[in-house]
Amino acid sequence: MSFKRTFTNAPVDTDGKTFAPIVRTRMFVTDISKWEEFGKAHGEFFKDHPPTTSMVEVKQLIDPKMLIEIEADAYVGEL
Repeated sequence: MSFKRTFTNAPVDTDGKTFAPIVRTRMFVTDISKWEEFGKAHGEFFKDHPPTTSMVEVKQLIDPKMLIEIEADAYVGEL
């Protein structure tokens, strides 16, 4: 699935940590009818601490073969 590959290919690296605490994601999808599939994958990936998220349908992404683009905001300050 595109979603899982997206996170595998683009980890957030902060001082050697694989993933900083991600607090918000924005998913841009080309087919909103697949919202349950994307939502399920998002939930599986963030099962312990799901961030606030939004999903928006767009006509096309920069590469026409792409189905989803994900932006993530991570907290990288002192905890």
